[in-house]
Amino acid sequence: GQNKLINLCFKGKSAIYNGRGKVYLKLELLQFTQVRRIYQVNMVLVAGHRAFKGQYIENTMVAFERAYEAKSDIIETDLQMTSDGVVVVNHDVDTGRIWDKDLFIADHTFEEISKLRCKDDQTLKMPTLAEILEWIVEHPGVRIMLDIKFTNEKIVLPKTYATMLSIKNDIRFWQERIIWGLWQLDWFEYGIE
Repeated sequence: GQNKLINLCFKGKSAIYNGRGKVYLKLELLQFTQVRRIYQVNMVLVAGHRAFKGQYIENTMVAFERAYEAKSDIIETDLQMTSDGVVVVNHDVDTGRIWDKDLFIADHTFEEISKLRCKDDQTLKMPTLAEILEWIVEHPGVRIMLDIKFTNEKIVLPKTYATMLSIKNDIRFWQERIIWGLWQLDWFEYGIE
């Protein structure tokens, strides 16, 4: 049949139904608990965008904790790599939007990046991939989507995989918890089965 998109209104929020059992919501605007309570039939998986950007400072440990507490099915986050090869969690290639100094991450060492503090909360720092992976191990059932931007060098994929195994040397564990978000087809050859 023909694909028809039906606009819905759910508790005053926009949603689209595609006629084939899928409902797409602007999840940033919704409280995760509202979505989970209504859709217990697993028709919708809730993905915390940049952890829980809609309510908390994106890609921070606070946002990860709140997304977990809200029972998000998947927590999406973004990876960048410093000039000395440390994988960090930040959406942008630079730091000026969230952090207290505007640096291009790939041009600076982790030591330099680690000194940055959040503009809106000086207690927050940019997490490393290793910190997020340790957090995953401590939080049963968490699934993470690692959005790896095409602006990174491809070495970020094997570095990410090596970091996973250094935190917990169990491929099956990571296969059940990690979703790879890759932007270019030629990156798939580096994917982990």
